[in-house]
Amino acid sequence: MLSINLQEVGKTVYDGLLIKGRDKLMRNYRFLINEQFQANSIAQDLRVQLDVNRYSDVNILSVDNRNEVLVQVFESSGGAEETVETFMQDYQKGIIIE
Repeated sequence: MLSINLQEVGKTVYDGLLIKGRDKLMRNYRFLINEQFQANSIAQDLRVQLDVNRYSDVNILSVDNRNEVLVQVFESSGGAEETVETFMQDYQKGIIIE
């Protein structure tokens, strides 16, 4: 049986899925983190960066088993999307946008 260690950073998790903003369109990013970095540490640093920029409506979840960071951003929040993409560019080896 596959066990996934989900570590939520700063927001609400329900059944392993981020649920904030159900009635609004969300963009989902799945960042595949380079092996020299740990997903949990990157997720925490990203949360700090978003808090500094006052983007509180961004959901962040680290999946340590797969060394991935999942991020949900409201599609109407262009500044938050740009901040996330810019921050993550040096840490990721790939990205999946849903």
